[in-house]
Amino acid sequence: MRSLPILPLLPLTLAIQPSAPPAVPANLRELTWGKLNFLHTTCQRNDETDLCTDGCMEQDTHGWHSGHLQEPQYSADWGDYYSFTMRMRELADRQGVDLLVVDTGDRIEGSGLSDASDPKGKYVREIFSAVDMDVVTIGNHELYKEASSANDYLFLRPHYADHYVVSNVDIYSPLTNALVPMGARFRKFTTKNTKTRITAFAFLFDFNLNANNTVVHPVANVVTEQWFLDAILGDDTDLFLIIGHTPVRFSPEFLLILEAIRKAHGAEMPVQFFGGHTHIRDFVVYDDLSTGLESGRYCETVGWLSISHIPTAAAEDKGDNNTPVLFSRTYIDFNRFSFAHHSRPRSLPFSYQPRSPSTLSPDHDHGHHFDTRSGLHLSRTITSHRHTLHLDRIYSCIPSSYYLSRVPATSPTSIYSLLQTRILPDLVRSPMRRGVPTVALINTGSIRFDLLKGRFGEDERWNVSPFTSNWRVVEGVPGEIVEKLASAVERVGGPWVEEEGRGVLARVLGPQIPLGPLEDYYEGLRRKHFGVQSKFKSKSKSKSNNHNNHNNYLHHPHFPQLPLKTPHQYHEIHSRPQTLTPIPPPGYITHDDLYPCPPTANQPCSPGDDTPHTPILSYPLPHAILANHSFPSHSPGASHTPVDVVFLDFIESYVLAALHALGCTVPAVSKPYKIDLDDNKGAREDVTLTDIIVEWVRREWAPGPDGNC
Repeated sequence: MRSLPILPLLPLTLAIQPSAPPAVPANLRELTWGKLNFLHTTCQRNDETDLCTDGCMEQDTHGWHSGHLQEPQYSADWGDYYSFTMRMRELADRQGVDLLVVDTGDRIEGSGLSDASDPKGKYVREIFSAVDMDVVTIGNHELYKEASSANDYLFLRPHYADHYVVSNVDIYSPLTNALVPMGARFRKFTTKNTKTRITAFAFLFDFNLNANNTVVHPVANVVTEQWFLDAILGDDTDLFLIIGHTPVRFSPEFLLILEAIRKAHGAEMPVQFFGGHTHIRDFVVYDDLSTGLESGRYCETVGWLSISHIPTAAAEDKGDNNTPVLFSRTYIDFNRFSFAHHSRPRSLPFSYQPRSPSTLSPDHDHGHHFDTRSGLHLSRTITSHRHTLHLDRIYSCIPSSYYLSRVPATSPTSIYSLLQTRILPDLVRSPMRRGVPTVALINTGSIRFDLLKGRFGEDERWNVSPFTSNWRVVEGVPGEIVEKLASAVERVGGPWVEEEGRGVLARVLGPQIPLGPLEDYYEGLRRKHFGVQSKFKSKSKSKSNNHNNHNNYLHHPHFPQLPLKTPHQYHEIHSRPQTLTPIPPPGYITHDDLYPCPPTANQPCSPGDDTPHTPILSYPLPHAILANHSFPSHSPGASHTPVDVVFLDFIESYVLAALHALGCTVPAVSKPYKIDLDDNKGAREDVTLTDIIVEWVRREWAPGPDGNC
């Protein structure tokens, strides 16, 4: 493993990141171990041999490697994460089982640690690569900008060598300008303890908003290419591992891959999928020997999956192949309490200890201490980079929280309501168009996170809206058309609507996924596919085969991660032990293919979240919001008033299409819109939505005289 940079020694009492809140103890559900286990975190591989030491998987971190500094249930950082994987590897070795590591991409865009650097991801790549992976791949966010994909190719690809797998993306090499594979097409390896032979692939969904220096090949084409067919043939594989930056539910890409493997090997070959992109916790049972796990977003979740055993020649000798293969999954909250609890040796009682010199132990110590020297060093590295990027600089003190989807978009505590009624009308204005009636339109996906009560600084600005979209304008739009524009954009659509049967999961606002429309899309797919049965039937002679094949990936009755309506319902379903605190921490209550338990399930059912939570409600969102600056829509003659329509360039083509559909004569392209924030820089074209939010909260809610909240 590549050594971490040498930093000045800081006190070992440094807990998580200095400004992060401590985790709140909770009564956790235990993990189920199998012969083959996957931990959705990061691990180290053994560089001296091709045997996999152990593993884990992390997806959609978007640079949140500092942890959540305002949410204690997700407050662990990447150094804690490192120590957790080391301790879990020790447990795997003690039991003679395997633990595998994979990463499914989207490591940039979403936090200051990722986006405040030049180039983006400069420090995140260094932090991320401090721990190695068994299989690592890219997400769509690595492909939006030429520099991002080039940096991944130049840095992460050689760092991880053949562990960096990209099965359907090519890149024009920054070194030769020749079109070459972004990474290894596949990887074959044998696990350390159980000697399981694995063939791994890594696919990106059929993405088409990538920069010109990359080429994304449709999965439907790749699975017919000779190299892929050759790789899946033969008798040298006990399990196919398919990771990808694509959702596990309703994914046409994953179903195509599964169909190709089933055609080559029949129903007796285990195929394990790991996905991402939709930022949810979800688990899907495709057939008796194939499942898919998706593990949330933003370092909120560490996913765990175990497989009881793999039918192999060795298992056949022991008579294990007649035993049903059982899958178990758990979604672990990303905090030190959960990490320390799950990584303790089972023979020892659990006693949570914050970081201190007395809890420090070597990386390979087999005692019950949690922290490792390398993990603490990695945390100090993160702190140092945060200082370099001034991420602890405070701009404002938010008096109360404004939420993304916990409240309706029209609620006074919705961040969209705040944008629509105050922020955009106050600051989206141009001195060159002074006195002209104006409206501003943004897509709801341009906001990525809540505006939380407390400090708002350089780090939080990137959490809320990390994108670099600029503003465009169509001038002179008749008022009667402006009044209909927001609803027309919804109807005409954008990257969020179903397109040629593919839908939101591949055309989803590029880097900006609106959760409300995603829920609508799932509902549409349920109606479309209701009653369709899986073509993949197990030939297992186990008793469970007498039931219909469990196929919730097509008609699962719940939207994944659907919260319960009231805490009362939560108490009724979970029958909380008396030892729990009176009010569990707020968080996810995940509904997937193993909870609530379907009557036809062949797998053991249980709640998947390791921490019992008080439910957080989630409301559907519109696709876009229209803020009225100065257009007197209800005054006489307003319908004929010419209005400036200002919008983010990311949705330009969809706004122009909506205006055209309403009968407005529009130009082929809009004009740049110059905004003056009164920051002594004058009117300029490069003002972003992030700049506007920062300037508004700085003026409205300034910190105290000492610069703190």
